[in-house]
Amino acid sequence: MKLDKQTIDNIVSSNDIVDVLRDFIELYKKGNSYVSLCPFHEDTNPSMSVDSRKQIFKCFVCNTGGNCLKFLKLFKKWNHIESLKYLANKSGIFFDESKYKIQIENEKPLNEFDQKVYEIIERANSFYKSELFKSLNTNVKNFLSKRNLTYSNCQEFDIGYAPYNRFLEIFKDDLENNITALLVSSLITVNKEVFFKNRITFAIRDEKNKVVAFSARALDDSKPKYINSSESNYFKKSEILYNLNKVFELENNDEIIITEGFFDVIALNKSGIKNSVCLMGTSLSNSHINKLKKFKKITLFLDGDQPGMNSTYKIIRSLLASNYKNIYVVNNKMNNDPDEILQKFGKEKILNLLSDSAPYIHFIYDYLRKLHGLYDGIKNIIPSDGQFEKFGSEFYPFWKSLNHDLANAINQKIKTEHNKDMSMVVNKNTYLFVDHYKTDELINNDSKFYEWDDYLPYDNSYFDHHVSTQTFESENIYKKNKPFLNSSVSKPKTQNWIEKMFVLIAKFPNLAKLFKTNNINEPISKIAINDCDKNTQDLYEYVIENSKIETSKILEYYEKYNQNGKTNFIDSIGFNFLDNSKAETDFNEIYQRAYIESVNAENYHISKIIKDKMSAHKLKEELLEVQRKKIIKRNRKSYEGGNNE
Repeated sequence: MKLDKQTIDNIVSSNDIVDVLRDFIELYKKGNSYVSLCPFHEDTNPSMSVDSRKQIFKCFVCNTGGNCLKFLKLFKKWNHIESLKYLANKSGIFFDESKYKIQIENEKPLNEFDQKVYEIIERANSFYKSELFKSLNTNVKNFLSKRNLTYSNCQEFDIGYAPYNRFLEIFKDDLENNITALLVSSLITVNKEVFFKNRITFAIRDEKNKVVAFSARALDDSKPKYINSSESNYFKKSEILYNLNKVFELENNDEIIITEGFFDVIALNKSGIKNSVCLMGTSLSNSHINKLKKFKKITLFLDGDQPGMNSTYKIIRSLLASNYKNIYVVNNKMNNDPDEILQKFGKEKILNLLSDSAPYIHFIYDYLRKLHGLYDGIKNIIPSDGQFEKFGSEFYPFWKSLNHDLANAINQKIKTEHNKDMSMVVNKNTYLFVDHYKTDELINNDSKFYEWDDYLPYDNSYFDHHVSTQTFESENIYKKNKPFLNSSVSKPKTQNWIEKMFVLIAKFPNLAKLFKTNNINEPISKIAINDCDKNTQDLYEYVIENSKIETSKILEYYEKYNQNGKTNFIDSIGFNFLDNSKAETDFNEIYQRAYIESVNAENYHISKIIKDKMSAHKLKEELLEVQRKKIIKRNRKSYEGGNNE
């Protein structure tokens, strides 16, 4: 149920802001008002004023201000409902928060350990934020200046700075008493080294307003640009939409805007647009879509470059496949993201672009016309019959789903611009909305798989070696989890995407470069390769070990695949190497399917080795986490080359 403005106003107006703030900070009478040290920045001279007549507070240094509800949300880090509940209780007003709480699927009460994890992550966030404006690091100051980030911006969006060494000093007691919680939170490694160092931090909050993770950005052009907390029971990228917690708290809001990055959300906020979110990646998951369905309108405002347009196209398809159709797209023809647009052209440009957003079909129309050579971005091109057939076949299911009047208008537009119409399309593909990759049972099943961090710059070769039971006993994991153990270990289902991927590489050798690029960030593990046939194993070794790829050598593998009847699937998935942009997009999606198979194979391998004693689900996750952190330590040294922070 939505909160109405009258209910909020009644609760807020029933409280005196002076009485509310006195519960948390010291106030000093000064004339008709009160003053206090501002709790939202390092204040040594009282700079926050509390006006009992206007019922507002305002800091004249960091510009933080608002009513008593805003104070509680900022100071206590409570969400909208929690803050209102406190005010209602204080003023004796009955308020049934259960009517308004965001319901999380399968939500369970927090145990003592979970509470400790959340508490430590929250403290880390406070530490990072306090360090941001204390730091004398010129790179930090330059970064804030370049991005036009004020103290207020950083407080509102939980932006901080992770210094190289101060963390260990501040969290010394936790290193002795709460080491497991620090590990699970990805704040330290198993060797008690700081995980985030010399980076700008963004706290990631879930829709309940809890800080669950961090994303940390390099201060310069070093790679990787961003690193994220490891995925865990508390944080899964596929379930997070950055800033959704704030959007859920907006009153009478039925629209949401999807952007690509944190700074895009902040840029829109600076422009007065509060209802934007961004993905923690480029793909829209089923979990994301379920969260978005409460909004009547979704507007996509992604980067104006080709990758941004490709992502927009994929997101539209995902939404349509879930029967969500009220989708609008910002016509961003600049090779800039919203943050860059704000920096270069100001907020009026942002607002104008948003006001000119159009129904998704216009974006799809231009996107597919460019893809198939009917439009070069400036002028229309009269296509050959073959070009129009390719365009029409891909555009048909989008067009067919429109209402009668809009479908006729689009068809008339095609006639005017290209002297063709949709009745001329022979291959009327009606299945485009059913993603032929995502319909795999592998993707749709509910089996849990462990997702390795997407920034690790090395191959998971340690899986080639057996995992020592003694190692896990020394970590006390077996003893700790013994009550939860079971003996069931089932082999994951597979659609053989790893093998299919290498068949495509064998047919189109230029794809080897794309494979190697993907393999840097999300490596296909050797253990998964060892489960494939000899042909795939040999081709993998050849591609990995050779910087210069000989086309003739790779084509020899294709002949072997062809002899074994393993090339027939290429036509069925509609892969066309002649369309470079589409071929790259399709291959990247196939790589993701192969990567997930690879992760599942790793999990099965480890579970199988230890199934006699330690095959419980919870155990497997902890066990993988310990080993992952150890391999990060070992390999990061060679990757960073001993770089000093």
